[in-house]
Amino acid sequence: MPRRCPAAGAFTLIEVMVVLAIVTIVILLVRPNIEGIRPRRNLGAAAWRLANTVRWAQDVAISRRQLIRLLYDVAGTEYWVMIGDAELSRRQLPEGVSFASVRFGEEIMVIHDVAEAWAYPNGTISGHTVVLSNESGDQLTIEFNPLTGEVETKLASHAQTY
Repeated sequence: MPRRCPAAGAFTLIEVMVVLAIVTIVILLVRPNIEGIRPRRNLGAAAWRLANTVRWAQDVAISRRQLIRLLYDVAGTEYWVMIGDAELSRRQLPEGVSFASVRFGEEIMVIHDVAEAWAYPNGTISGHTVVLSNESGDQLTIEFNPLTGEVETKLASHAQTY
């Protein structure tokens, strides 16, 4: 009867340790790159949510035939939508994202740390620019076109239109 070696096809302890060392090195090299993506991703998510909230406010203004107020807490991280004195929606910016500024033309109009824009029943909005920033120092500019409602975002030298 032929004799079989019980270790045939198995891995040695040294081979397993080498593989674990290689996996550890790869994880250490890749992890910093993955962690650097989060602040920029939060900035993009904040711009997307803000643009959708403004579009929604436009739709409400048209459907209800009433002026809708868009308010930005420039000293904090909240923005909300109101019709008259009733609050329709309140949103929070993602963690690590804040308002750098809210501009109407070349002016910065802020009263008690709150900037106010409007959505009109005819479908237009007050043209304004919101600049968001994150803890990494990245800034994203969101421009709201008063006539078309088109939203343009700019991060560094890139621009996207939604």
